[in-house]
Amino acid sequence: MSYSGSPEPVKGQISEDGKKIILEDGWSVKVTLTRTGEPDKLKAMLLRPAGWKAEWSEFGTFAKGEGEYLFEARGDKVVVKIQYFTSPTTCERDVTLTSDGAKFDGCRDLDITLRFDPNDLDYPFKGKSLSGFHYKVKAK
Repeated sequence: MSYSGSPEPVKGQISEDGKKIILEDGWSVKVTLTRTGEPDKLKAMLLRPAGWKAEWSEFGTFAKGEGEYLFEARGDKVVVKIQYFTSPTTCERDVTLTSDGAKFDGCRDLDITLRFDPNDLDYPFKGKSLSGFHYKVKAK
């Protein structure tokens, strides 16, 4: 893959022209994603083939966990394959794309809402669930 223009950005940085993000695994996302309100661009980012690492914790307790999310397009809809590492569980759920992120149920948690933060290159998606768990998601 060739790149012209400004110097090639390093992993975790956005190029000067705002058109390329280099992720930890070397994959690049070639979209201008600098503000919310662009669900097609958010969808393109979520659908990265390597998937996402998810971390969650319940505020005020020691309850926490880790897992993976792999978002896939199936016709007009998007689904997420979820794998929990802390208590081996897998499931698949439908995803609703919003103007600033995504909503879906987890394997054991309900109404997880993730919002895109263009300023956080480490954990670009963060949010919480109906039960009060806080989620942060980064590229695998």
